[in-house]
Amino acid sequence: MRWRRPEVLLTTGVLAGVLYSNFLLDALLSRRHDWFAVVSELEMPGYPTATLLRTTDVVCSLLAIGIAVVLWTARRVRGAERLAAAAMVAFALGGIVAALVPLPCRPGASSCPAPRQVLQDGVHDTASLISQVAIFVSAGAIALALRREGPRWLVRHGHATFWVGGIAGTVLLVTLDQTHPGSWQAGLVQRLQLAWMSTWIYGFAVATVVARARAERPIRSAAATP
Repeated sequence: MRWRRPEVLLTTGVLAGVLYSNFLLDALLSRRHDWFAVVSELEMPGYPTATLLRTTDVVCSLLAIGIAVVLWTARRVRGAERLAAAAMVAFALGGIVAALVPLPCRPGASSCPAPRQVLQDGVHDTASLISQVAIFVSAGAIALALRREGPRWLVRHGHATFWVGGIAGTVLLVTLDQTHPGSWQAGLVQRLQLAWMSTWIYGFAVATVVARARAERPIRSAAATP
């Protein structure tokens, strides 16, 4: 199938990664872009490019699911790779929910969230957090699966994505969100984290190509002579 070809998978990974950093798209199209605002604020109802940004989030998620399905269904796939594929699906589903249930108001505002907005705010934040955690789990799982086989750069990228972009970045972002909601520091950290996550989506596509290539190699018989 064409969808499973390496060039298609890699192109899909690039496209999904670019769409995930859609705050850059808003910066190009909107004069109101605030570089230090939390990205979810750009997708609130009433913002000029909110519908476009939420749409790109959904498209990115669907592309990521497509890559994950290819990895999951590859022959001779390893357990850690299946975990990575499942985590990527969780990342995508969380992203879709967060896009369909946008942030109702600007964090830090005196009336945010209003009583009628508490549920919406909670659903959005929970979906976003699940999505973030899941993509970093996928990075750690791929680094584990390919630690002997390589490519080495991808293993290093997976480790760095999990520990630095994931653990350290998420702890810092959650801390800033709780102590300084709506602060410019949170907006800056989130953009750096999103950019890192975008590069990992491509890395995940590379890992899928590696798994597919392994599946296509003939299995050497233990009784075979050199």
